[in-house]
Amino acid sequence: MNKATKTAIFSLGSNLGDRKTLLQKAIYMLEERLGTIEKISAVYQTPAWGFKGEDFYNCCISITTEKNPEVIMDTIEAVEGQLGRERYQDNNYHSRTIDVDLLFLDDMILNTERLILPHPHIHKRKFVLEPLLDIADNFVHPILKEDIKTLIEKCEDDSKLTKTDVRLYKDPQLNYGGIRHLVIEGNIGAGKTSLAQKLSKDFNAKLIEEEFKDNPLLELFYKDPKKYAYDLEVSFLEDRYQQYHEHIHHHKEEDGLLISDYDLKKSLIFASITLDQEDYFNYKSLFELKHQQLRAADVYLYLDQPTDRLMKNIAKRGRPYEQTIKAEYLEQIASAYQDYFKSSTHPILRVDASQMDFLNSEEDYRELIKKLVSFSIRN
Repeated sequence: MNKATKTAIFSLGSNLGDRKTLLQKAIYMLEERLGTIEKISAVYQTPAWGFKGEDFYNCCISITTEKNPEVIMDTIEAVEGQLGRERYQDNNYHSRTIDVDLLFLDDMILNTERLILPHPHIHKRKFVLEPLLDIADNFVHPILKEDIKTLIEKCEDDSKLTKTDVRLYKDPQLNYGGIRHLVIEGNIGAGKTSLAQKLSKDFNAKLIEEEFKDNPLLELFYKDPKKYAYDLEVSFLEDRYQQYHEHIHHHKEEDGLLISDYDLKKSLIFASITLDQEDYFNYKSLFELKHQQLRAADVYLYLDQPTDRLMKNIAKRGRPYEQTIKAEYLEQIASAYQDYFKSSTHPILRVDASQMDFLNSEEDYRELIKKLVSFSIRN
């Protein structure tokens, strides 16, 4: 281990809002800014300490870091602020969305106006000691010279703690990153369906897949675009709307993550290319009527792929009706998406997927998940 690297141990708590998601977001943010998560304790439900309020979820984590105490404290305050922590000037305890305390930084002893190490109240609080035992049972308090188990035995706090079934993760998890509905978009052959299937399987998510394979008009359109364009686009719109409405209307937050490999807005993007001005005007009126009835997703992921790679992917998957697609048509679609991005108010994460293989490279796949979670937390 690098001599400059230390182990920082933190206590985290939340008793306002979605407690488990707030704890998980805080863990992701601390790791992203400070170092590497080494251990995460179980989550304990504990009564509010020092005031009347809702029960807390509490846990402890350890992070290997090269950051100094000042940077760590700056990071804590930034994370708490970003996650909605309100600070009061009355010196009393209050409910909070998130509370992060630095307990130890190796065996450092420090006493400044801003920070005291070790944290001065560790030995007085069961909601700190119990989760601390999960991750640092042999650690010896550098001032009290006793291990965590001994400190628990001597602790006079009689609060009742309940170990929960809540699980927190070192690695980013979409369903714990505040994402309830993820839309994956991209050009034809970008790999959105394969990625959506993999993510839904790994995160036990409900999947909405575009059912274009069963549309008999698609093959006719590729043979004679002008003749079948309007009928095809209206058919797509009706199918996509019915499917989206059915899934989203019946999907509740407690049902978990929802992933779709397209968005209804895709209908308007493609129609802007395939339809003439008069047909597009009529189509847009129909689209807007349906689109306003659907709620927006939490995050839109767009997979950027160069045209030559799209053409290779299309050829490789071998769908007969796609083999007549021209590079110019794909470039028109890409251009239409760019125009959409300029006017959209939705949170859209664009990822350059040209040099990434989400299906066969675990490193690329995990990097994408990290990007998604970080983007969700920021937006």
